[in-house]
Order: sequence, then structure tokens, then C-alpha cells
Amino acid sequence: MKRILIMSITLLLVVVAAAAEHDFNPRRFQADMETFIVKEAGLTPAQIDKFLPLFREMQTKQRALFDEMRQYRRMADFGDDNACARAIHRMDNIDVQIRRIQQQYHRKFLAVLPGRVVMKILRAEDCFHRQAFRRAARCPRAPREK
Repeated sequence: MKRILIMSITLLLVVVAAAAEHDFNPRRFQADMETFIVKEAGLTPAQIDKFLPLFREMQTKQRALFDEMRQYRRMADFGDDNACARAIHRMDNIDVQIRRIQQQYHRKFLAVLPGRVVMKILRAEDCFHRQAFRRAARCPRAPREK
């Protein structure tokens, strides 16, 4: 009887650990992305000190806009054409703001780093996001409630 109980508890812990592995952790994602970019772009410690504070600043500004855009995408009332049109216009404006922030920070990156290094950073960031998307697509998720 003890054996069955111990095996059941062990199995439960393994299942819980596996499920926790699929939970999204924004801090871990950010740390993983920074590590990947630093490694792929081959940044020196001096370049890291110049780049990461600017990168984190840019990400923080963009994240606030992404969060706002997400609210519009999850709009519940599709029956109101005017509300939908306003949401579309607002999402377009948010998209433009995100691109302006990106452009502003790319200029800041270029002010402290050589162009070839910034290009490697941009490629590494794109590569990281593509890989993260592929991993997320392979990982089955529980259906959301409506």
C-alpha cells in the first residue's frame, strides 16, 4: 500500500513539473533572449554594458503597447461596426508607435555600437523569436475559456 502511495505521489510530482515547464515566464523569456542575443552577436562585456540597458528600456516601452494592442484583439463585441473600426484604427496607431520606438532605439544602438554589431543583434533577436514561436507551436496548450 505504501508503495502505491509513494508511486502515485511521485507520478503526480512529475506531471506537475512537466506542466509547469510549459508555463510562460516573462522574466525567464527576457533573460533567455538577452543571453541568446549576446552569444549570437558575439558582444564584448563593454558592448553588453552599453546595449542591454537600452534594449531593456526599448522592450519595456514596446511591451506596454503590445499589452494595449492585445486588449483590442480580444475585443468581445464584434456586433458593433463602429467599435470594431475604432479598435482597428487604434491598433494601427499602436503598431506605428511600436515601429517608431524601434527606430528610435536602433538609432541609439548605432550611437554606441558599430553597425555590423547592431545588425547581428537584430538578426539574433529575430532568430530567437522565430525559435520561441516554433517551440510554442509544438507545445500543446490547454484551451482557453470564452
